[in-house]
Amino acid sequence: MNSELILLGQGLFSSAVIVCLFMTFVYLIGLIKKDNGIVDIAWGIGFSLIAVYTYLNFAGSASKQLLITLLVLIWGSRLALYIALRNKNKGEDKRYADFRKRWKKYWPLQSYLKIYMLQGLLMLLISLPIIIVNTLGSPQLFLINIIGILVWEFGFIFETIADMQMLNFKSNKANKGKILKTGLWRYSRHPNYFGETVAWWGIFLITIGSPIWWIALISPVLITYLLLKVSGVTLLEKSLSKRKGYQEYINETSAFLPLPPKTADNRYTDIVLPLSIVFAVMFCIVPFLTPLPYINTLSNDELDTPGATFIQIEGIKTLYLTAGPVDGETVILIHGFGGNAYDWRKTIPYLADLGYRVYALDLKGFGLADKKLEENYSHSAQASFVVAFMDKLGIEKASIVGHSMGGNVSAHAVQRYPERFNKLILVSAAVVENSFPIGINSLLQNEPFVRWGRILLRTFVNEDTASNLLEDALYIDTAIEKADLNLHTQMLRTANWELALIGIIRDSGNNALPKGLDTITIDTGIIWGEKDSWVPPSSGESLNERIPNSTYSVIPDAGHLPMVEKSDEFNKLLSEKLENEN
Repeated sequence: MNSELILLGQGLFSSAVIVCLFMTFVYLIGLIKKDNGIVDIAWGIGFSLIAVYTYLNFAGSASKQLLITLLVLIWGSRLALYIALRNKNKGEDKRYADFRKRWKKYWPLQSYLKIYMLQGLLMLLISLPIIIVNTLGSPQLFLINIIGILVWEFGFIFETIADMQMLNFKSNKANKGKILKTGLWRYSRHPNYFGETVAWWGIFLITIGSPIWWIALISPVLITYLLLKVSGVTLLEKSLSKRKGYQEYINETSAFLPLPPKTADNRYTDIVLPLSIVFAVMFCIVPFLTPLPYINTLSNDELDTPGATFIQIEGIKTLYLTAGPVDGETVILIHGFGGNAYDWRKTIPYLADLGYRVYALDLKGFGLADKKLEENYSHSAQASFVVAFMDKLGIEKASIVGHSMGGNVSAHAVQRYPERFNKLILVSAAVVENSFPIGINSLLQNEPFVRWGRILLRTFVNEDTASNLLEDALYIDTAIEKADLNLHTQMLRTANWELALIGIIRDSGNNALPKGLDTITIDTGIIWGEKDSWVPPSSGESLNERIPNSTYSVIPDAGHLPMVEKSDEFNKLLSEKLENEN
Protein backbone atom coordinates (compact mmCIF):
# COMPACT_ATOMS: atom_id res chain seq x y z
CA MET A 1 0.00 0.00 0.00
CA ASN A 2 2.90 2.39 0.67
CA SER A 3 3.98 2.40 -2.99
CA GLU A 4 0.38 3.01 -4.05
CA LEU A 5 0.04 5.93 -1.64
CA ILE A 6 3.29 7.41 -2.95
CA LEU A 7 2.09 7.15 -6.55
CA LEU A 8 -1.29 8.61 -5.60
CA GLY A 9 0.52 11.42 -3.80
CA GLN A 10 2.47 12.21 -6.95
CA GLY A 11 -0.75 12.34 -8.95
CA LEU A 12 -2.44 14.52 -6.34
CA PHE A 13 0.48 16.92 -6.04
CA SER A 14 0.91 17.42 -9.79
CA SER A 15 -2.87 17.78 -10.20
CA ALA A 16 -2.87 20.35 -7.38
CA VAL A 17 -0.22 22.36 -9.23
CA ILE A 18 -2.29 22.25 -12.43
CA VAL A 19 -5.44 23.30 -10.56
CA CYS A 20 -3.62 26.13 -8.77
CA LEU A 21 -2.24 27.51 -12.06
CA PHE A 22 -5.59 27.14 -13.80
CA MET A 23 -7.59 28.82 -11.03
CA THR A 24 -5.03 31.62 -10.82
CA PHE A 25 -5.46 32.20 -14.55
CA VAL A 26 -9.25 32.24 -14.14
CA TYR A 27 -8.88 34.63 -11.20
CA LEU A 28 -6.89 37.08 -13.36
CA ILE A 29 -9.63 37.00 -15.99
CA GLY A 30 -12.24 37.62 -13.28
CA LEU A 31 -10.10 40.47 -11.94
CA ILE A 32 -9.91 42.12 -15.34
CA LYS A 33 -13.63 41.63 -16.04
CA LYS A 34 -14.56 42.50 -12.45
CA ASP A 35 -16.77 39.42 -12.47
CA ASN A 36 -16.01 36.46 -10.21
CA GLY A 37 -18.95 34.54 -11.68
CA ILE A 38 -16.48 33.18 -14.23
CA VAL A 39 -15.38 30.71 -11.56
CA ASP A 40 -18.67 28.82 -12.03
CA ILE A 41 -17.76 28.17 -15.67
CA ALA A 42 -14.25 27.14 -14.60
CA TRP A 43 -15.69 24.55 -12.19
CA GLY A 44 -16.61 22.07 -14.93
CA ILE A 45 -13.51 22.88 -17.01
CA GLY A 46 -11.27 22.20 -14.00
CA PHE A 47 -12.54 18.64 -13.61
CA SER A 48 -12.04 18.03 -17.32
CA LEU A 49 -8.51 19.40 -17.05
CA ILE A 50 -7.63 17.07 -14.16
CA ALA A 51 -9.08 14.08 -15.99
CA VAL A 52 -7.17 14.76 -19.22
CA TYR A 53 -3.92 15.67 -17.42
CA THR A 54 -3.82 12.54 -15.24
CA TYR A 55 -4.79 10.33 -18.17
CA LEU A 56 -2.05 11.70 -20.44
CA ASN A 57 0.65 11.66 -17.76
CA PHE A 58 -0.13 8.60 -15.63
CA ALA A 59 -2.61 6.28 -17.31
CA GLY A 60 -1.67 3.05 -19.02
CA SER A 61 -3.76 0.98 -21.38
CA ALA A 62 -6.58 0.05 -18.98
CA SER A 63 -10.01 0.64 -20.52
CA LYS A 64 -11.35 1.94 -17.20
CA GLN A 65 -8.87 4.84 -17.30
CA LEU A 66 -10.04 6.02 -20.71
CA LEU A 67 -13.66 5.48 -19.71
CA ILE A 68 -13.59 7.55 -16.50
CA THR A 69 -11.62 10.29 -18.29
CA LEU A 70 -14.22 10.55 -21.06
CA LEU A 71 -17.16 10.54 -18.64
CA VAL A 72 -15.70 13.35 -16.54
CA LEU A 73 -14.71 15.27 -19.68
CA ILE A 74 -18.28 15.02 -21.00
CA TRP A 75 -19.80 16.00 -17.65
CA GLY A 76 -17.44 18.94 -17.07
CA SER A 77 -17.68 20.31 -20.63
CA ARG A 78 -21.48 20.20 -20.64
CA LEU A 79 -21.70 21.91 -17.25
CA ALA A 80 -19.29 24.67 -18.29
CA LEU A 81 -21.18 25.28 -21.53
CA TYR A 82 -24.54 25.37 -19.75
CA ILE A 83 -23.36 27.87 -17.13
CA ALA A 84 -21.77 30.04 -19.83
CA LEU A 85 -25.09 30.15 -21.71
CA ARG A 86 -27.08 30.72 -18.53
CA ASN A 87 -24.89 33.63 -17.37
CA LYS A 88 -24.48 35.31 -20.78
CA ASN A 89 -25.03 39.08 -20.60
CA LYS A 90 -26.29 38.86 -16.99
CA GLY A 91 -23.39 40.46 -15.15
CA GLU A 92 -21.86 39.21 -11.93
CA ASP A 93 -23.83 36.68 -9.89
CA LYS A 94 -25.47 38.24 -6.80
CA ARG A 95 -23.46 35.94 -4.48
CA TYR A 96 -20.14 37.24 -5.76
CA ALA A 97 -21.37 40.84 -5.93
CA ASP A 98 -22.29 40.59 -2.22
CA PHE A 99 -18.81 39.22 -1.44
CA ARG A 100 -17.26 42.16 -3.30
CA LYS A 101 -19.23 44.64 -1.18
CA ARG A 102 -18.48 42.80 2.06
CA TRP A 103 -14.72 42.47 1.46
CA LYS A 104 -14.33 46.04 0.10
CA LYS A 105 -10.68 46.93 -0.53
CA TYR A 106 -9.55 43.41 0.41
CA TRP A 107 -11.76 41.71 -2.17
CA PRO A 108 -8.91 40.87 -4.63
CA LEU A 109 -7.04 38.79 -2.02
CA GLN A 110 -10.17 37.49 -0.32
CA SER A 111 -11.74 36.37 -3.59
CA TYR A 112 -8.51 34.66 -4.68
CA LEU A 113 -8.29 32.63 -1.48
CA LYS A 114 -11.94 32.12 -0.55
CA ILE A 115 -13.45 31.68 -4.01
CA TYR A 116 -10.83 30.47 -6.47
CA MET A 117 -8.38 28.56 -4.27
CA LEU A 118 -11.14 27.10 -2.10
CA GLN A 119 -13.00 25.83 -5.15
CA GLY A 120 -9.72 24.49 -6.51
CA LEU A 121 -9.21 22.49 -3.31
CA LEU A 122 -12.74 21.11 -3.44
CA MET A 123 -12.26 20.30 -7.12
CA LEU A 124 -9.13 18.32 -6.26
CA LEU A 125 -10.84 16.30 -3.52
CA ILE A 126 -13.90 15.54 -5.63
CA SER A 127 -11.56 14.43 -8.44
CA LEU A 128 -10.05 11.69 -6.28
CA PRO A 129 -11.77 8.85 -8.20
CA ILE A 130 -10.29 10.11 -11.48
CA ILE A 131 -6.82 10.58 -10.00
CA ILE A 132 -6.88 7.12 -8.34
CA VAL A 133 -7.97 5.29 -11.50
CA ASN A 134 -5.59 7.16 -13.80
CA THR A 135 -2.54 7.01 -11.53
CA LEU A 136 -2.95 3.54 -10.01
CA GLY A 137 -4.73 1.77 -12.85
CA SER A 138 -7.26 -1.03 -12.54
CA PRO A 139 -6.90 -4.72 -13.36
CA GLN A 140 -10.20 -4.99 -15.21
CA LEU A 141 -13.76 -3.70 -15.59
CA PHE A 142 -16.03 -5.34 -13.02
CA LEU A 143 -19.81 -5.62 -12.95
CA ILE A 144 -20.00 -2.95 -10.21
CA ASN A 145 -18.11 -0.61 -12.58
CA ILE A 146 -20.65 -1.23 -15.34
CA ILE A 147 -23.41 -0.42 -12.85
CA GLY A 148 -21.45 2.75 -12.07
CA ILE A 149 -21.53 3.70 -15.75
CA LEU A 150 -25.31 3.28 -15.78
CA VAL A 151 -25.66 5.31 -12.56
CA TRP A 152 -23.49 8.07 -14.06
CA GLU A 153 -25.54 8.01 -17.25
CA PHE A 154 -28.79 8.34 -15.31
CA GLY A 155 -27.42 11.23 -13.20
CA PHE A 156 -25.90 13.00 -16.21
CA ILE A 157 -29.11 12.80 -18.27
CA PHE A 158 -31.21 13.84 -15.27
CA GLU A 159 -29.01 16.87 -14.58
CA THR A 160 -28.91 17.83 -18.26
CA ILE A 161 -32.70 17.64 -18.67
CA ALA A 162 -33.24 19.66 -15.47
CA ASP A 163 -30.80 22.36 -16.62
CA MET A 164 -32.36 22.59 -20.09
CA GLN A 165 -35.87 22.83 -18.65
CA MET A 166 -34.74 25.70 -16.42
CA LEU A 167 -32.86 27.40 -19.27
CA ASN A 168 -35.91 27.24 -21.54
CA PHE A 169 -38.18 28.45 -18.74
CA LYS A 170 -36.02 31.49 -18.01
CA SER A 171 -35.57 32.34 -21.68
CA ASN A 172 -39.30 33.11 -21.85
CA LYS A 173 -39.75 36.66 -20.56
CA ALA A 174 -43.32 35.86 -19.57
CA ASN A 175 -41.95 33.61 -16.83
CA LYS A 176 -40.00 36.36 -15.06
CA GLY A 177 -40.62 36.15 -11.33
CA LYS A 178 -42.44 32.84 -11.69
CA ILE A 179 -41.46 29.42 -10.34
CA LEU A 180 -40.83 26.41 -12.57
CA LYS A 181 -43.12 23.61 -11.37
CA THR A 182 -43.25 21.36 -14.42
CA GLY A 183 -41.04 18.61 -15.79
CA LEU A 184 -38.47 17.30 -13.34
CA TRP A 185 -39.00 20.44 -11.23
CA ARG A 186 -42.44 19.11 -10.31
CA TYR A 187 -40.81 16.28 -8.34
CA SER A 188 -37.75 18.04 -6.92
CA ARG A 189 -36.95 21.68 -6.19
CA HIS A 190 -33.34 21.00 -7.20
CA PRO A 191 -33.32 18.13 -9.72
CA ASN A 192 -30.09 19.40 -11.31
CA TYR A 193 -28.24 18.98 -8.00
CA PHE A 194 -29.75 15.55 -7.55
CA GLY A 195 -28.55 14.51 -11.01
CA GLU A 196 -25.06 15.87 -10.35
CA THR A 197 -24.84 13.96 -7.06
CA VAL A 198 -25.96 10.71 -8.70
CA ALA A 199 -23.42 11.18 -11.50
CA TRP A 200 -20.55 11.44 -9.01
CA TRP A 201 -21.73 8.40 -7.10
CA GLY A 202 -21.57 6.62 -10.45
CA ILE A 203 -17.99 7.83 -10.95
CA PHE A 204 -17.14 6.43 -7.50
CA LEU A 205 -18.63 3.02 -8.38
CA ILE A 206 -16.41 2.94 -11.47
CA THR A 207 -13.40 3.40 -9.19
CA ILE A 208 -14.11 0.20 -7.22
CA GLY A 209 -11.53 -2.49 -7.99
CA SER A 210 -8.65 -0.05 -8.39
CA PRO A 211 -5.96 -0.07 -5.66
CA ILE A 212 -7.04 1.77 -2.48
CA TRP A 213 -10.33 2.65 -4.21
CA TRP A 214 -12.02 3.27 -0.84
CA ILE A 215 -10.21 6.60 -0.53
CA ALA A 216 -12.34 7.79 -3.46
CA LEU A 217 -15.44 7.64 -1.24
CA ILE A 218 -14.44 11.15 -0.12
CA SER A 219 -15.59 12.42 -3.52
CA PRO A 220 -19.32 11.54 -3.62
CA VAL A 221 -19.73 12.15 0.09
CA LEU A 222 -18.17 15.61 -0.21
CA ILE A 223 -20.15 16.72 -3.27
CA THR A 224 -23.38 15.39 -1.74
CA TYR A 225 -22.70 17.42 1.41
CA LEU A 226 -21.78 20.55 -0.54
CA LEU A 227 -24.86 20.43 -2.75
CA LEU A 228 -27.21 19.68 0.14
CA LYS A 229 -25.79 21.82 2.94
CA VAL A 230 -23.37 24.44 1.62
CA SER A 231 -23.37 25.91 -1.88
CA GLY A 232 -26.38 24.19 -3.39
CA VAL A 233 -29.80 23.58 -1.88
CA THR A 234 -29.29 25.50 1.37
CA LEU A 235 -27.84 28.62 -0.26
CA LEU A 236 -30.43 28.82 -3.02
CA GLU A 237 -33.33 28.19 -0.66
CA LYS A 238 -32.30 31.24 1.37
CA SER A 239 -32.37 33.50 -1.70
CA LEU A 240 -35.59 32.03 -3.11
CA SER A 241 -37.62 31.72 0.09
CA LYS A 242 -38.96 35.29 -0.17
CA ARG A 243 -40.18 34.84 -3.74
CA LYS A 244 -43.93 34.84 -4.15
CA GLY A 245 -45.36 31.33 -4.19
CA TYR A 246 -42.10 29.67 -3.19
CA GLN A 247 -43.31 28.64 0.25
CA GLU A 248 -46.21 26.85 -1.39
CA TYR A 249 -43.70 25.18 -3.73
CA ILE A 250 -41.70 24.06 -0.66
CA ASN A 251 -44.80 22.62 0.95
CA GLU A 252 -45.68 20.46 -2.02
CA THR A 253 -42.33 19.55 -3.59
CA SER A 254 -39.36 17.53 -2.33
CA ALA A 255 -36.18 19.55 -1.85
CA PHE A 256 -33.75 17.06 -3.37
CA LEU A 257 -34.93 13.50 -4.03
CA PRO A 258 -37.43 13.32 -6.91
CA LEU A 259 -40.68 12.28 -5.23
CA PRO A 260 -44.37 12.56 -6.07
CA PRO A 261 -45.79 15.97 -5.09
CA LYS A 262 -46.95 16.12 -1.50
CA THR A 263 -50.58 16.36 -0.53
CA ALA A 264 -52.22 17.27 2.75
CA ASP A 265 -52.54 13.57 3.56
CA ASN A 266 -49.17 12.47 2.24
CA ARG A 267 -45.95 13.86 3.67
CA TYR A 268 -43.69 11.05 2.36
CA THR A 269 -44.23 8.83 5.39
CA ASP A 270 -45.14 6.08 2.94
CA ILE A 271 -41.74 6.36 1.25
CA VAL A 272 -39.77 5.18 4.31
CA LEU A 273 -40.61 1.50 3.88
CA PRO A 274 -39.82 1.35 0.13
CA LEU A 275 -36.50 3.18 0.68
CA SER A 276 -35.65 0.81 3.52
CA ILE A 277 -36.36 -2.15 1.26
CA VAL A 278 -34.18 -0.65 -1.49
CA PHE A 279 -31.35 -0.11 0.99
CA ALA A 280 -31.62 -3.68 2.30
CA VAL A 281 -31.61 -5.11 -1.22
CA MET A 282 -28.61 -2.97 -2.21
CA PHE A 283 -26.77 -4.01 0.97
CA CYS A 284 -27.25 -7.65 0.00
CA ILE A 285 -26.42 -7.26 -3.70
CA VAL A 286 -23.60 -4.69 -3.85
CA PRO A 287 -20.92 -6.74 -2.04
CA PHE A 288 -21.28 -9.55 -4.59
CA LEU A 289 -20.88 -7.03 -7.42
CA THR A 290 -17.80 -5.56 -5.75
CA PRO A 291 -14.50 -7.34 -6.53
CA LEU A 292 -12.45 -8.59 -3.61
CA PRO A 293 -9.29 -6.47 -3.23
CA TYR A 294 -6.37 -8.36 -4.74
CA ILE A 295 -3.97 -10.25 -2.49
CA ASN A 296 -0.81 -11.90 -3.76
CA THR A 297 -1.29 -15.19 -1.93
CA LEU A 298 1.58 -17.63 -1.58
CA SER A 299 1.66 -21.39 -1.11
CA ASN A 300 3.29 -22.97 1.93
CA ASP A 301 6.28 -23.83 -0.24
CA GLU A 302 6.75 -20.14 -1.08
CA LEU A 303 6.39 -18.91 2.51
CA ASP A 304 9.14 -18.75 5.12
CA THR A 305 8.87 -21.92 7.23
CA PRO A 306 12.27 -22.59 8.87
CA GLY A 307 12.33 -25.88 10.77
CA ALA A 308 8.62 -26.52 10.28
CA THR A 309 6.75 -29.77 9.79
CA PHE A 310 3.25 -29.91 8.31
CA ILE A 311 0.64 -32.30 9.64
CA GLN A 312 -3.02 -33.11 8.92
CA ILE A 313 -5.33 -32.94 11.95
CA GLU A 314 -9.09 -33.37 11.71
CA GLY A 315 -9.00 -32.37 8.05
CA ILE A 316 -6.88 -29.27 8.77
CA LYS A 317 -3.31 -29.00 7.53
CA THR A 318 -1.20 -27.12 10.05
CA LEU A 319 2.39 -26.38 10.93
CA TYR A 320 4.36 -27.30 14.04
CA LEU A 321 7.89 -26.86 15.35
CA THR A 322 9.59 -29.38 17.58
CA ALA A 323 12.93 -29.87 19.32
CA GLY A 324 14.45 -31.80 22.19
CA PRO A 325 14.94 -35.50 23.03
CA VAL A 326 12.00 -37.72 22.01
CA ASP A 327 11.94 -39.30 25.48
CA GLY A 328 11.92 -35.95 27.28
CA GLU A 329 8.97 -34.60 29.25
CA THR A 330 6.59 -33.01 26.72
CA VAL A 331 5.77 -29.28 26.67
CA ILE A 332 3.24 -27.84 24.21
CA LEU A 333 3.36 -24.11 23.44
CA ILE A 334 0.15 -22.35 22.32
CA HIS A 335 0.32 -18.94 20.63
CA GLY A 336 -2.08 -16.01 21.10
CA PHE A 337 -4.52 -14.18 18.81
CA GLY A 338 -2.84 -13.25 15.54
CA GLY A 339 0.21 -15.25 16.57
CA ASN A 340 1.73 -18.51 15.39
CA ALA A 341 4.21 -21.20 16.37
CA TYR A 342 7.15 -18.90 15.63
CA ASP A 343 6.17 -16.70 18.59
CA TRP A 344 8.07 -19.30 20.64
CA ARG A 345 11.23 -19.38 18.50
CA LYS A 346 13.40 -18.15 21.42
CA THR A 347 11.80 -20.53 23.91
CA ILE A 348 11.88 -23.81 21.97
CA PRO A 349 15.69 -24.28 21.86
CA TYR A 350 16.05 -23.23 25.52
CA LEU A 351 13.61 -25.85 26.77
CA ALA A 352 15.06 -28.45 24.39
CA ASP A 353 18.51 -27.89 25.87
CA LEU A 354 17.01 -28.60 29.31
CA GLY A 355 15.83 -32.00 28.07
CA TYR A 356 12.18 -31.23 27.31
CA ARG A 357 10.47 -32.44 24.15
CA VAL A 358 8.92 -29.20 22.91
CA TYR A 359 6.13 -28.65 20.41
CA ALA A 360 4.64 -25.39 19.13
CA LEU A 361 1.78 -25.53 16.63
CA ASP A 362 -0.40 -23.17 14.64
CA LEU A 363 -3.99 -23.31 15.84
CA LYS A 364 -6.57 -23.72 13.08
CA GLY A 365 -7.22 -20.46 11.27
CA PHE A 366 -3.91 -18.97 12.46
CA GLY A 367 -0.37 -18.87 11.12
CA LEU A 368 0.00 -21.21 8.17
CA ALA A 369 -2.80 -23.57 9.17
CA ASP A 370 -5.64 -24.11 6.69
CA LYS A 371 -8.29 -21.41 6.77
CA LYS A 372 -11.94 -22.23 6.20
CA LEU A 373 -15.06 -20.27 7.06
CA GLU A 374 -17.07 -23.34 8.04
CA GLU A 375 -14.66 -24.42 10.81
CA ASN A 376 -15.52 -24.04 14.50
CA TYR A 377 -12.97 -21.55 15.88
CA SER A 378 -14.26 -21.32 19.45
CA HIS A 379 -11.60 -21.81 22.11
CA SER A 380 -13.24 -25.05 23.16
CA ALA A 381 -12.85 -26.34 19.59
CA GLN A 382 -9.24 -25.12 19.52
CA ALA A 383 -8.59 -27.05 22.75
CA SER A 384 -9.95 -30.20 21.10
CA PHE A 385 -7.65 -29.46 18.14
CA VAL A 386 -4.65 -29.39 20.49
CA VAL A 387 -5.63 -32.74 22.03
CA ALA A 388 -6.15 -34.19 18.54
CA PHE A 389 -2.61 -33.01 17.71
CA MET A 390 -1.36 -34.87 20.80
CA ASP A 391 -3.22 -38.00 19.73
CA LYS A 392 -1.79 -37.79 16.22
CA LEU A 393 1.76 -37.70 17.58
CA GLY A 394 1.14 -40.26 20.30
CA ILE A 395 1.59 -37.80 23.17
CA GLU A 396 -0.17 -39.20 26.23
CA LYS A 397 0.49 -36.34 28.62
CA ALA A 398 2.12 -32.91 28.48
CA SER A 399 2.52 -29.60 30.19
CA ILE A 400 0.80 -26.82 28.26
CA VAL A 401 1.90 -23.20 27.97
CA GLY A 402 -0.57 -20.66 26.56
CA HIS A 403 0.03 -17.04 25.65
CA SER A 404 -2.80 -14.45 25.59
CA MET A 405 -5.71 -16.08 23.72
CA GLY A 406 -3.71 -19.31 23.85
CA GLY A 407 -3.94 -19.11 27.62
CA ASN A 408 -7.70 -19.41 27.42
CA VAL A 409 -7.40 -22.26 24.90
CA SER A 410 -4.97 -24.01 27.30
CA ALA A 411 -7.34 -23.52 30.24
CA HIS A 412 -10.15 -25.04 28.15
CA ALA A 413 -7.91 -28.03 27.38
CA VAL A 414 -7.02 -28.54 31.05
CA GLN A 415 -10.65 -28.30 32.19
CA ARG A 416 -11.98 -30.62 29.49
CA TYR A 417 -9.10 -33.12 29.44
CA PRO A 418 -7.49 -32.88 32.92
CA GLU A 419 -5.96 -36.35 32.63
CA ARG A 420 -3.86 -35.26 29.63
CA PHE A 421 -1.91 -32.43 31.27
CA ASN A 422 0.77 -32.18 33.94
CA LYS A 423 1.05 -28.43 34.35
CA LEU A 424 -0.55 -25.26 33.02
CA ILE A 425 1.45 -22.11 32.36
CA LEU A 426 -0.49 -18.92 31.56
CA VAL A 427 1.48 -16.13 29.87
CA SER A 428 -0.29 -12.75 29.75
CA ALA A 429 -3.42 -14.85 29.40
CA ALA A 430 -6.70 -13.42 28.12
CA VAL A 431 -8.96 -15.76 30.08
CA VAL A 432 -12.69 -15.59 29.26
CA GLU A 433 -15.01 -16.61 32.10
CA ASN A 434 -18.39 -15.34 30.93
CA SER A 435 -20.15 -15.76 27.63
CA PHE A 436 -21.34 -12.55 26.09
CA PRO A 437 -23.66 -12.03 23.14
CA ILE A 438 -21.78 -9.88 20.65
CA GLY A 439 -24.57 -9.91 18.06
CA ILE A 440 -22.15 -10.04 15.16
CA ASN A 441 -21.84 -13.83 15.47
CA SER A 442 -25.40 -14.30 14.20
CA LEU A 443 -24.91 -11.67 11.48
CA LEU A 444 -21.82 -13.48 10.22
CA GLN A 445 -23.94 -16.53 9.52
CA ASN A 446 -25.31 -14.62 6.50
CA GLU A 447 -23.51 -14.41 3.17
CA PRO A 448 -23.86 -10.62 2.56
CA PHE A 449 -22.22 -9.83 5.90
CA VAL A 450 -19.46 -12.35 5.22
CA ARG A 451 -18.84 -10.79 1.81
CA TRP A 452 -18.74 -7.26 3.27
CA GLY A 453 -16.35 -8.55 5.93
CA ARG A 454 -14.02 -9.98 3.29
CA ILE A 455 -14.01 -6.71 1.35
CA LEU A 456 -13.31 -4.60 4.45
CA LEU A 457 -10.62 -6.91 5.85
CA ARG A 458 -8.79 -7.18 2.54
CA THR A 459 -9.02 -3.41 2.13
CA PHE A 460 -7.86 -2.27 5.55
CA VAL A 461 -5.76 -5.13 6.97
CA ASN A 462 -2.36 -5.83 5.47
CA GLU A 463 1.18 -6.64 6.56
CA ASP A 464 1.81 -3.02 7.54
CA THR A 465 -1.22 -2.83 9.83
CA ALA A 466 -0.34 -6.24 11.31
CA SER A 467 3.21 -5.02 11.99
CA ASN A 468 1.89 -1.86 13.66
CA LEU A 469 -0.47 -3.92 15.80
CA LEU A 470 2.33 -6.24 16.86
CA GLU A 471 4.61 -3.33 17.73
CA ASP A 472 1.80 -1.82 19.80
CA ALA A 473 1.75 -4.98 21.91
CA LEU A 474 5.44 -4.60 22.68
CA TYR A 475 6.93 -2.45 25.39
CA ILE A 476 10.38 -2.79 23.82
CA ASP A 477 9.90 -1.65 20.21
CA THR A 478 13.16 -3.17 18.98
CA ALA A 479 12.42 -6.66 20.34
CA ILE A 480 11.45 -8.02 16.92
CA GLU A 481 13.85 -7.81 14.00
CA LYS A 482 12.60 -7.31 10.46
CA ALA A 483 13.28 -10.93 9.45
CA ASP A 484 11.32 -12.19 12.45
CA LEU A 485 8.53 -9.71 11.75
CA ASN A 486 7.84 -11.49 8.48
CA LEU A 487 7.19 -14.72 10.40
CA HIS A 488 4.43 -12.90 12.30
CA THR A 489 2.74 -11.22 9.35
CA GLN A 490 3.06 -13.73 6.51
CA MET A 491 -0.26 -15.37 7.40
CA LEU A 492 -1.81 -12.43 5.52
CA ARG A 493 -0.33 -13.91 2.35
CA THR A 494 -2.14 -17.22 2.82
CA ALA A 495 -5.32 -18.11 0.98
CA ASN A 496 -8.62 -17.20 2.68
CA TRP A 497 -7.02 -15.68 5.78
CA GLU A 498 -9.92 -13.21 5.96
CA LEU A 499 -12.48 -16.04 5.93
CA ALA A 500 -10.79 -17.63 8.95
CA LEU A 501 -10.72 -14.28 10.76
CA ILE A 502 -14.44 -13.81 10.06
CA GLY A 503 -15.05 -17.29 11.47
CA ILE A 504 -12.95 -16.49 14.54
CA ILE A 505 -14.96 -13.30 15.16
CA ARG A 506 -18.21 -15.18 14.52
CA ASP A 507 -17.37 -17.84 17.14
CA SER A 508 -15.85 -15.48 19.71
CA GLY A 509 -19.06 -15.35 21.73
CA ASN A 510 -18.55 -19.00 22.68
CA ASN A 511 -15.11 -18.76 24.30
CA ALA A 512 -16.03 -18.79 28.01
CA LEU A 513 -14.50 -21.52 30.15
CA PRO A 514 -16.95 -24.34 30.91
CA LYS A 515 -16.12 -24.30 34.64
CA GLY A 516 -14.85 -21.91 37.30
CA LEU A 517 -11.13 -21.22 37.72
CA ASP A 518 -11.15 -23.01 41.05
CA THR A 519 -11.64 -26.31 39.22
CA ILE A 520 -8.13 -26.05 37.74
CA THR A 521 -6.26 -28.16 40.28
CA ILE A 522 -3.02 -28.98 38.46
CA ASP A 523 0.09 -26.91 39.18
CA THR A 524 -0.29 -23.59 37.40
CA GLY A 525 2.35 -20.95 36.69
CA ILE A 526 1.38 -17.40 35.74
CA ILE A 527 3.85 -15.11 33.97
CA TRP A 528 3.13 -11.50 33.03
CA GLY A 529 4.90 -8.54 31.47
CA GLU A 530 5.01 -5.62 33.89
CA LYS A 531 4.20 -3.12 31.12
CA ASP A 532 1.53 -5.18 29.37
CA SER A 533 -0.98 -2.65 27.98
CA TRP A 534 -3.19 -5.25 26.31
CA VAL A 535 -3.95 -7.54 29.24
CA PRO A 536 -2.91 -5.68 32.42
CA PRO A 537 -0.93 -7.39 35.22
CA SER A 538 -3.94 -7.00 37.51
CA SER A 539 -5.58 -9.76 35.45
CA GLY A 540 -2.67 -12.03 36.31
CA GLU A 541 -3.00 -11.17 39.99
CA SER A 542 -6.69 -12.06 39.84
CA LEU A 543 -5.94 -15.42 38.21
CA ASN A 544 -3.34 -16.17 40.88
CA GLU A 545 -5.86 -15.50 43.63
CA ARG A 546 -8.53 -17.75 42.12
CA ILE A 547 -6.57 -20.71 40.74
CA PRO A 548 -5.75 -22.97 43.73
CA ASN A 549 -2.21 -24.23 42.99
CA SER A 550 -0.75 -21.25 41.19
CA THR A 551 2.30 -19.01 41.39
CA TYR A 552 2.55 -15.55 39.86
CA SER A 553 5.63 -13.81 38.47
CA VAL A 554 6.12 -10.48 36.72
CA ILE A 555 8.89 -9.68 34.26
CA PRO A 556 10.03 -6.03 34.58
CA ASP A 557 9.96 -3.79 31.51
CA ALA A 558 8.16 -6.33 29.33
CA GLY A 559 4.94 -5.84 27.40
CA HIS A 560 2.41 -8.32 26.08
CA LEU A 561 5.01 -10.64 24.53
CA PRO A 562 7.52 -11.30 27.34
CA MET A 563 8.84 -14.44 25.61
CA VAL A 564 9.97 -12.19 22.72
CA GLU A 565 10.90 -8.98 24.55
CA LYS A 566 12.67 -10.48 27.56
CA SER A 567 13.38 -13.99 26.35
CA ASP A 568 16.20 -14.78 28.80
CA GLU A 569 14.20 -13.78 31.90
CA PHE A 570 11.08 -15.43 30.52
CA ASN A 571 12.75 -18.74 29.67
CA LYS A 572 14.32 -18.93 33.12
CA LEU A 573 10.98 -18.28 34.84
CA LEU A 574 9.18 -20.74 32.57
CA SER A 575 11.68 -23.53 33.28
CA GLU A 576 11.38 -22.91 37.01
CA LYS A 577 7.59 -23.16 36.88
CA LEU A 578 7.79 -26.34 34.80
CA GLU A 579 10.20 -27.94 37.26
CA ASN A 580 8.77 -26.80 40.59
CA GLU A 581 5.90 -28.34 42.48
CA ASN A 582 3.52 -25.67 43.87
